[in-house]
Amino acid sequence: MLEQIQSNLVTALLIVRIQNKEFCFDMNDIQTIINPFRANSTYKKGDTKTIIYDYTEIPIINFASLFSLESGNEFDSRILVLKKQNHSLGFFVDEVKELITFNRDGTEKLNLFPTSPDNSKLIGNVYYKNQLFLFPDIAELFNQYIPQ
Repeated sequence: MLEQIQSNLVTALLIVRIQNKEFCFDMNDIQTIINPFRANSTYKKGDTKTIIYDYTEIPIINFASLFSLESGNEFDSRILVLKKQNHSLGFFVDEVKELITFNRDGTEKLNLFPTSPDNSKLIGNVYYKNQLFLFPDIAELFNQYIPQ
């Protein structure tokens, strides 16, 4: 992902808020955003909550706890569903704030500041127009929660 950012392959970032932190996600990694009330059903599978949406089983992880944040109210939130190959993974976000798009000509650039190597949850911090966003490592999330 770091290479994609540096070579301007990221053309849009979705900004979400979880508690008092703002996270950004490459739009290419997002499958959908779900109103929790629109999920067909919810059930527990082991210690993971799972929803059925559009005939697809989607595991829901406690993303907030990965960053030592308390989970918000599920009734006042949305479920952000990420995709990687044929797998989906979702988690609750408190607010979908905005979509930031970038010119394809490369005139707008993201500034990415990598985090320390011991923080495998983040690729880095993105600084864009005086705003700072945490950029989670989606590949690491899928490796941790989706069996290979």
